[in-house]
Amino acid sequence: MPFANLGGGPDEAGLIEGLVDDIITELSRFKTFAVVGVKDPAVDGKRAMRDLGVRYALEGTIRRAGGSLRVAAHLVDATTGEQLWAERFDDAATGLFDLQDRITEAVVGLLEPQIRLAEIERVRRKRPESLDAYELFLRALPYVYGMDPAGYAEGIALLERAIAIDPEFAPAIAYAAWCYEKRITLGLPPLTADDTKTCLGLVREALSHGRDDPVVVAICGWLTLIIGRDASKGLGAIRRALAAIPNSLVILNHTGYANVVAGDLTEASACFRRAYRLSPESPDAFYSLTGEGYVQVMLGNYELGIEWLLRSLASFNEWVVTYWGLSVAYAHIGRMDEAREAVRKLLELTPHATVAGLAAGPFRDSAGRSLFVEGWRMAGLPEN
Repeated sequence: MPFANLGGGPDEAGLIEGLVDDIITELSRFKTFAVVGVKDPAVDGKRAMRDLGVRYALEGTIRRAGGSLRVAAHLVDATTGEQLWAERFDDAATGLFDLQDRITEAVVGLLEPQIRLAEIERVRRKRPESLDAYELFLRALPYVYGMDPAGYAEGIALLERAIAIDPEFAPAIAYAAWCYEKRITLGLPPLTADDTKTCLGLVREALSHGRDDPVVVAICGWLTLIIGRDASKGLGAIRRALAAIPNSLVILNHTGYANVVAGDLTEASACFRRAYRLSPESPDAFYSLTGEGYVQVMLGNYELGIEWLLRSLASFNEWVVTYWGLSVAYAHIGRMDEAREAVRKLLELTPHATVAGLAAGPFRDSAGRSLFVEGWRMAGLPEN
């Protein structure tokens, strides 16, 4: 919806037009929701939302006070009128174009996870037998993003139902492949005769239908790197996806972890910090926090790495990957009681974990492999 110009000046009017155009353009890059823009400020917002059949509306105001400019934006559930998210931007120093870019970046980074959460909550209230392919995909997302190892099989089952309804629904196919990767990485019992083959087959299928979806491309690039062990092809796909949607938290975090594996810690850190800066309150923030913790641990900055990893635990304390890094960091600075406690929690979450198993997973080709293996051994993780 058009932002209201409370100051009434021509500069603010120009900012509004440019801002709305930029936000529409950037949001349109996401393929899991459609974007409709209404630019005419004279249009009645509630009627437009009803006539267009939209589910969510982004509204806002711009007001100048002295030398400063304040932009307020909020996301509204168009069916209930409930405000789902709100943010305010104040700027007194930079020019209008800089402000426009900063607001666009922030709004796009914040909106995607907020819409995803709202959609997940919406379908949670529907009867399971009435769900379509997209709604089954949404219902699977908490399992995909969740950290309960048993949940990945539940996610796969829901995604398979979505694919059965729409065999060309690329996001569902890609996320099913991602669930298989998570199970393989954690060393869980296979669900098929060959989970690696199943995962890579789903990657090929997802790309055959979703090459124009940057999120699908990023996930498939990650799987090509980790499961297919093709670093050049996997990193190339991820970087293309990031160039297409530079403000996607999913893509930024995948790019960060891919660069951790590849050893480009400078680029990895830039991705994690950008993702966290875009959406520090996102429920997925722990991905970025743990990623930056890994960067610092691999650089030998163990104390700083611990700080980032503990911040991740404060956000979400059930991701075993955070404990992988924390046990190593504590061990390398001689804080053995804390290292052993991190291993205890690691084994509580994944009782089958061993040094050999983790070393053969995502770290097998990583520049930090020996550092992690040594740390796990010192911390008391079982060898086999």
